[in-house]
Amino acid sequence: MLPVAAVLPGQSILVNGQKVDLPMVPVMVLTGEGIGISDLEESDTLGIIENSLGIETAMDKDIKLKAPKRQGIYPVTFMDKDKKKTTISIVVLVPSSKIKDGKINNYKIGTYPERNKKTYGKPVGFIEVTEENRDVLLTPHFRLGQFLCKQEGSYPRYLVLKSSLLIKLEKILEKYNIASSEKAKTFFIMSGYRTPYYNLAIKNVKFSRHIYGDAVDFYVDNNNDGYTDDLNGDGKIDKKDLDVLKKIIEEMDSNGTYKRLIGGMGTYRANSRHGPFIHVDTRGYKARW
Repeated sequence: MLPVAAVLPGQSILVNGQKVDLPMVPVMVLTGEGIGISDLEESDTLGIIENSLGIETAMDKDIKLKAPKRQGIYPVTFMDKDKKKTTISIVVLVPSSKIKDGKINNYKIGTYPERNKKTYGKPVGFIEVTEENRDVLLTPHFRLGQFLCKQEGSYPRYLVLKSSLLIKLEKILEKYNIASSEKAKTFFIMSGYRTPYYNLAIKNVKFSRHIYGDAVDFYVDNNNDGYTDDLNGDGKIDKKDLDVLKKIIEEMDSNGTYKRLIGGMGTYRANSRHGPFIHVDTRGYKARW
C-alpha cells in the first residue's frame, strides 16, 4: 500500500514518494507501517507542530513516522519554513484478517468476490467508524461518516475508503465552485462504501467499485432538500443538471495531471426514490455509461 499525504499549493512535501496539492488528506496504513515525509527543496525543513502520536517537535527535511499499534485516526500537522501548514491524518486500519464468518465485531461484511487482484483485490483493511469519529474531516470538505454503507448496524461500523477517491472529489468540488456562481461546501454522497453483504442484498453488480472503497454516487444539494439542485437554471431538475459535473470529470480523466485518479463515470435519471445523480470512481482506467 502506498500512503499519500497532503500539501498546500506551493509546498513540496512528499509522503512515501507521492505529492498531493491539498491541505488535508488521510494516510491509510496498517499497524506498524512506516511513513516517510520529505521536502523536495533541500534548503527547506519541515516541523511537526501538532500531533496525537506523542512525537516530540522536530525540524528536518526528512521525517519518518511509524503507524501506531492501535486502530484509529491520528492527525499530524506539519509546518515548513514559510509557516505553511499541512495536516495528514494517519488512519490505522483494522486488517482484513479480522473478518470472521463474514463479520468484524458483529458488523456484517460478507465475502469479497475473486477477480483480478490488481483492480479487484480484497481490501487490506477497514476504517473503524464510531459515533465519536464519524464527523471527522478527512479532507477539507468531506467527513468520514458521509461514506458509510447504508446497511443497518450499531457502532462500530467498518468501511473501505481510498485516498484517491477523496482527492478526486476535492478536485471536482474545487473546479465546480470555480465554474458555478453558487458555491458548494460539499457534495451529497448518496452512496459511498458498500459491504459485499449489502451489495448482494440490493442485487447490485457483483464487482461494483463501491465494495472496493473508490466509488461514490453523488450530487450537488446546496439547499438540503434531498434532490439535485437546478444547476443549469432551466427551472427543472433532470439529468441535464449533471452536465457541468460530467464535463469536469471528463476533463480530469483526460488530463495527465490526474492520471492516478482516472476511473469510471455514469449518470442516472431520477425515479420515485431519488433525483438524478452521478457516479464517479478511481478504478485506474476510463469507463463510461
